[in-house]
Amino acid sequence: MALRQDFEYRVSLLNNVGVQELTPRLIHLLRWINEQPSVKKMLDDLKATSPLTPLINSADANRYKKAAGSAASPEAIAVIGLYMMEACTWATGGTSYTPIYQIANLYGIQAGPGYHQAEHFADAAMKRYIEPFLNFVRRQMPEENSPTKEIPMPIAKQFTLSVFISHSSKDEKLAAGLVDLLRSALNIPASEIRCTSVNGYRLPIGAETENQLREEVHQAKTFIGLITPSSIASAYVMFELGARWGAKLHLAPLLGNGADSSYLRGPLGSLNALNCEDVAQVHQLIDDLAHALGLSNRTPPAAYQRYVDELVETSKTARPTAREAPAGSGAKLGGKSKNALRFLCDRNGVVTIQELAAQLGCSSSEAQFICDGLNSMNLISFTSMSNIDPRWEALGENTGYEISSEGRRLCFDRAI
Repeated sequence: MALRQDFEYRVSLLNNVGVQELTPRLIHLLRWINEQPSVKKMLDDLKATSPLTPLINSADANRYKKAAGSAASPEAIAVIGLYMMEACTWATGGTSYTPIYQIANLYGIQAGPGYHQAEHFADAAMKRYIEPFLNFVRRQMPEENSPTKEIPMPIAKQFTLSVFISHSSKDEKLAAGLVDLLRSALNIPASEIRCTSVNGYRLPIGAETENQLREEVHQAKTFIGLITPSSIASAYVMFELGARWGAKLHLAPLLGNGADSSYLRGPLGSLNALNCEDVAQVHQLIDDLAHALGLSNRTPPAAYQRYVDELVETSKTARPTAREAPAGSGAKLGGKSKNALRFLCDRNGVVTIQELAAQLGCSSSEAQFICDGLNSMNLISFTSMSNIDPRWEALGENTGYEISSEGRRLCFDRAI
């Protein structure tokens, strides 16, 4: 395939993709660019001659924002776009890359309040810097049909479910109302919704519950966490929320049965939540899910308004008679979670995932799942191992965990 033709095809793969899929595709495009000698030399020369390069590579804490603020010429804007794409390859938070929306924030792009902050960051980064950078490459690319060096095309994440609803079995009526609404408003097939307490959406017969839920938490394109006085006391719900948050996938907290934003503990507190007792917010939930799922053919709102009203009424009716405080650390812990907390308490220091997995006799992925859940309840906290000793990073140990003061208090109060 000719160089320019191949380039245009790979750029086209950036179109009409969700915010979570955009970063891996940007990284793949950058890898391809670096595999083409003529293009790579052009970009190396661009960075070498740019006055912004010394600033970006300096130790100035505000170097990225300063560089973006002083980028006026097409070449300077292109350099910012190139450096932003390169920054996506930084490993962070236990993953092999840094999402483009986080890089955009690093370079000073701001977003207002609202659920789609990540999309705003990503869209602004593309329009202000990365698209001008790609246009620069396009203008400078050789005209001749020189062959390209092939590298494998990216494989998009395969989702087996459209919606996963994390909830407490005590909130079965509210969960059922939510399923009815989603089916009516978005025309989602029943086979693409997982809601374990509602008939028709339960796990298959004979399924190993913990293993299948652990997999499906990551295999759903969208994820709704029903936050209620009952669900925050459920260890399963907390683990599902923590695992989803840790995977940096779509996560929509939905408040119900009298819960408010104070029920969102730990890292979930930074997420914008909607309330299913507010008609306008329920309609926004439908709009947001349709956008996340890429649905264009939707049912007219008037056709599913009765399901909206029923969901609102169900939530209001189920409000507790007395205000229940967020349970958080009062959630009942399972066996391995309790053992993990006890080990971290006894260790009184930072423990890696590999150490914890060996102690619990489980896989590293299961240990990570347990830690995500405990972290979401503020019982443990994570830290970068390279901050303790840079040699850890060379061994592939990027993240460690230690018990929090709340976790230690729980261990003593309950004699764990």
